[in-house]
Amino acid sequence: MKIKLLLVLLVAQFSFSQERSCATTEKMEELSNNPRMKAIYENHKRLFESEFERVSNENLNGAHRRATLRIPVAVHFPSASATLTESEKQCLRNLAQNQVDILNADFNAANSDLSIWTGNTGAFFPGVNTGALDVSFEIANGNHPASTGLANGALAITFRQAFGGGPN
Repeated sequence: MKIKLLLVLLVAQFSFSQERSCATTEKMEELSNNPRMKAIYENHKRLFESEFERVSNENLNGAHRRATLRIPVAVHFPSASATLTESEKQCLRNLAQNQVDILNADFNAANSDLSIWTGNTGAFFPGVNTGALDVSFEIANGNHPASTGLANGALAITFRQAFGGGPN
C-alpha cells in the first residue's frame, strides 16, 4: 500500500511540475509593452553606455587614477618564547615590516624578481597590466581589539597571543 501511495504522489509531483522560464524575459516583454517604462529603460541604457564608454576611454588613456587601496594587517607570533628580550622582539618587528614591504613590492610590480614574470610566465596571461593594482599593505597602528593590549599608535604585532579561541 505504501509503495502505491508513493507512486501516486510521485506521478502527481511530475505531472504538476512546470519548467520555470527566466523572469527577465517576462519582465522585458512587460517593459516593451509599456511605453513609459520602455522610455525610462532606454534612457538608463543610453546613460549606462555613455558612462561606460567614458570610463573605458579614461582607463585606456591613463587619465583615470584611482586612490591607493590601503590594507591594514596584523602580525602575530603566537608561539614566541616567553623569554623573548626586547631586542629579539624588535628583530621580529623588523622581520614583519620587511615581509610587508616584500608583499607591497610583489603586488605593485616593484620587486627584484619581476623579470621571472615578464620573461617567462607573463605570456600565459595576456592583458595583465603588471603593477596596476595600486594597493598598499600596512601594519595596522590603530583601532586594535581590546584583548590585544595594544594602544593606538602601536604597531599590530603581538607575541604569545592566540586569537580565535586558541590557548594563550
